Amino acid sequence: MNTQTLEIEEAQAGFVQLIEKVAAGSEAILAKQGEPLARLIPFDAPARPKKPGLLLGKIDVADDFNTPASDEY
Repeated sequence: MNTQTLEIEEAQAGFVQLIEKVAAGSEAILAKQGEPLARLIPFDAPARPKKPGLLLGKIDVADDFNTPASDEY
């Protein structure tokens, strides 16, 4: 991964180009007077949205699953 450090003013001047580079896989460190303040990295979206209820009807739970266990073994 290619990383570059930019002063905030420099990043502001070329913001669109900076975002395009980051979206393409680069990383950018934003600095103020040489002191790193923030890091821009590409967004890693989930592969697919989660769907609630995907296992509905596929898992059986005993009726007494939450009954306290007996002390007798």
